[in-house]
Amino acid sequence: MATPAPSSATSHNVAALLPKLNDEDSDIRFMGLSDLHQLLVTNGPSLLVHDIHVSAKTVDGLLHTLQDNNGEVQNMVSTY
Repeated sequence: MATPAPSSATSHNVAALLPKLNDEDSDIRFMGLSDLHQLLVTNGPSLLVHDIHVSAKTVDGLLHTLQDNNGEVQNMVSTY
């Protein structure tokens, strides 16, 4: 089950989710994407404005998951 998004999320919350995007288990990759999506929707697009490093890693992670061998993961990331 996905953990609820903190109401005052920071770029550190996003950074903590990024390793999940490269996990060996496709369920963890899927849930990591789901949690990331929830953080971004809940906190708005300005969440990563002040942290270019985490922003770049987030984009890299999302681009990497577009190549995922699991169709559900690919479908979720393509909705971004």
